[in-house]
Amino acid sequence: AIPQASIDAAVNIIPALDSKRYFRGRGVEYVRQACCQLLTNIATTRRTLPDHVEITKLTGQKAKAATKGNLQRFLEDTWKQPLEWLQSDAVDAFLAFGAAYYSPYTEAFHGKVFTAMLQGISEGKAPIERRGNVAAMGSIPLSMALAPLPVPAASDSAATSASSSTRHIWEEVLSSLNE
Repeated sequence: AIPQASIDAAVNIIPALDSKRYFRGRGVEYVRQACCQLLTNIATTRRTLPDHVEITKLTGQKAKAATKGNLQRFLEDTWKQPLEWLQSDAVDAFLAFGAAYYSPYTEAFHGKVFTAMLQGISEGKAPIERRGNVAAMGSIPLSMALAPLPVPAASDSAATSASSSTRHIWEEVLSSLNE
């Protein structure tokens, strides 16, 4: 079995590379591809992730960031890349990572992930970014896809129907694509 300390160290590789600006410049696509494979491999272990990863700010100061949020940002940045094969690798990593670590659904985190995806397919976004976000939406973990959307507050609508309380995220995706 892989020691937990090794999993923790592996999870910290991506924020460390990002803080050293290794995701910018020539050859970045291969670094991102390797990180996507690393996330996929970590997900296959289904071991507990640390709550926080260590990051280095531009000022050089060390800080802590939420692990899942930090890794989600990496995936989102990667599926915005122009290379289709790199977007595909990011989506595959999202599928594995989401299946392993995105259950149970929490509105505070998953709602932000989903909102970012919807914004990524909105009118005015570059076709490359829309392609990556649509591909990622195809890999939304079931914990997200089947989560009921929040019911609007009574002040939002005079009559809240029973069907609005059972509307799911995937229905919102379809609705936004049909606009």
